[in-house]
Amino acid sequence: MGERLSKSKRLEAELEEQILHGSYHVYDRFLSVAKLKARYHASQATVVSALENLEARGLIFRRSRSGIFVSPTSRTKEILIVSPGSRSNRNELNQFSYGLGESPYASKAGWVTINCTTDDFEENLRNLRIIYKKLFAIVFFRCADVMLRHHQALQELNVFHMFYGSSSAARQLDDCCRYCYNEKKLVSQALDTLYEKGHRRIGCFSCAGRTFEERTRCYQEWMKEKGLPVSGRMLCILPDGEDGYAFMMKHLAEGDPGCTAFFCASNYGLGSGLLQALREMRIPVPEKMALLGIADIETARMLRPSLASIDIDYQKDANTLIDLFTTSKPADIAANGPVLGESTFLITRGGSL
Repeated sequence: MGERLSKSKRLEAELEEQILHGSYHVYDRFLSVAKLKARYHASQATVVSALENLEARGLIFRRSRSGIFVSPTSRTKEILIVSPGSRSNRNELNQFSYGLGESPYASKAGWVTINCTTDDFEENLRNLRIIYKKLFAIVFFRCADVMLRHHQALQELNVFHMFYGSSSAARQLDDCCRYCYNEKKLVSQALDTLYEKGHRRIGCFSCAGRTFEERTRCYQEWMKEKGLPVSGRMLCILPDGEDGYAFMMKHLAEGDPGCTAFFCASNYGLGSGLLQALREMRIPVPEKMALLGIADIETARMLRPSLASIDIDYQKDANTLIDLFTTSKPADIAANGPVLGESTFLITRGGSL
């Protein structure tokens, strides 16, 4: 009896490995008792016992007169997306979450995405394995400081975690896995688009903060590499707490800014504010002044003329990560090094370019 039970458990473990990490998809037909007996040279009792245990654990199910199939719950794995509760991130977070859930790999692999705020995550950190019984990975969406603060605790809990956000924010995450949108490439692609349109006097409208400072620095480096001039009037830094529209109204009222195009380090309060200011000052867009921003908020797409922008390809990023999670185990991902890849970008052309 003990020997038969041992054989049954060994067979159960091997079949479980095939279901969870093999080539089976949800609802695929599983091997019959007869085929399992022949393949593993096992007795009827050993095979039946292993299958009964797998069925009791929800890994397989039976259909009358049809056979044995892989259960949807067998492949369910949870991806927890932790993000700040601010409204400015909401549209990007929705695109990213939707991309994870709608990836062609997601339904076959049984992935489930769950969103939670940084506050909820920190409150429930000790009970993660209880609350999320099938937790596979945690993605920290644009909150590098939170991930860094709990990196050691998550390692001790043996929970795979990674950062998704800007390369400038990820600099503090030396030993952590991350998938980033590279600020230098983001800015270069935007400026290249303006350059290809014939613009040589390109200004920059930015504001305070690590990410924006990084984008301003990338702008200055790009202009220097092209041998293009940057005057004080062309580089506009929005002071903390000041409104982008009011700031640009004052700036434009002081005279010609000395440029034919503006790169806006964000659309939120910058690109949209500048576009509104140009309209108020009766400066034709894009005939007199072209604009290109970074799409951070959905309302930027409703402006008239619409604001041309560079978008992070959240859906492609999500597909890449789901593919990675589907084909690799957490230990394998971590073993490849802290940086997993970089985002790609999309130029959304509008009436301002």
